[in-house]
Amino acid sequence: MKSIAQRTFEQVSFECEKDIDMAEVEILSGAGEFVAKVLQASKQGWCDYGTDILCVHTDADNKTSAQTYQHKIDPAKEALSQQNDKYCKIMVAIILVQETEAWLLADIDLLKEEMLTKLSSQDLGFIRSPEGIANPKELIKKALENSNEKLSKKKRVEMATLYLPIGQAIDLEKLDALPS
Repeated sequence: MKSIAQRTFEQVSFECEKDIDMAEVEILSGAGEFVAKVLQASKQGWCDYGTDILCVHTDADNKTSAQTYQHKIDPAKEALSQQNDKYCKIMVAIILVQETEAWLLADIDLLKEEMLTKLSSQDLGFIRSPEGIANPKELIKKALENSNEKLSKKKRVEMATLYLPIGQAIDLEKLDALPS
């Protein structure tokens, strides 16, 4: 996800009149209060890099994006607005309504290439739109099991190794075509 967000910002930066620098502050994941993590990243970004815009990613957690805004994003924005000048106050939210893995399915050919498979999309179970798959992570795991059966133990692909190369290579227009 990180590389997709970064590439999106890079694409947008080409439309800006001024130069834009991007810096990674921290990937906020794991346990802990969302608002506290946003405040921490905002302060760290401002202090370390003079960050003007903070990009925050969160899953919808089986809620709608409106509920996620109400319970996470809006409280974080409100907390930021109450801080002193040593915080980045502009926050852009990326909310995934589907599981994160759904975006891996936006380009099946690229996914199959990274899986090192010649199996057909049908053989792998990739027969529906990414938006129509209830559990994309489980589908990809099963596809990897099928694909890995044909590979030597040395060449087998793990789920965790798919995110970065696909995030760096996927056509952003294919992601943009997905409703969520």
